[in-house]
This record gives sequence, C-alpha cells and structure tokens, in this order.
Amino acid sequence: MQEMMGNARANDMFLTKDEMAEFTGYERPAAQSRWLHDNSIPCIRGGDGRPKVLR
Repeated sequence: MQEMMGNARANDMFLTKDEMAEFTGYERPAAQSRWLHDNSIPCIRGGDGRPKVLR
C-alpha cells in the first residue's frame, strides 16, 4: 500500500501528458523537448521517452 502511495506522490510532481501538450503547444515528445530546451526550462527524459517537468 505504501508503495502505491509513493507512486501517487511521484506522479503529482510532474506535469501530465495533457498539461505538457498545453504548456508547450506540441503533442510529440521530441517537439516538446526541443521547445523546453529553447525556452531554458529544465526537464528530464522519462523511461517512456517523454520529457518530464516538475510542477
């Protein structure tokens, strides 16, 4: 149970897929990463290949 709670908190740390698309204006992860880099917004690439941005 605690492991599930830990994952829920971790998921709340990052923008969702939909929030990222709204924030960057792009759907594709490569375009999102490029936009984030061009705008000096720090991000990491997740295991799923999508950029992750802290809230």
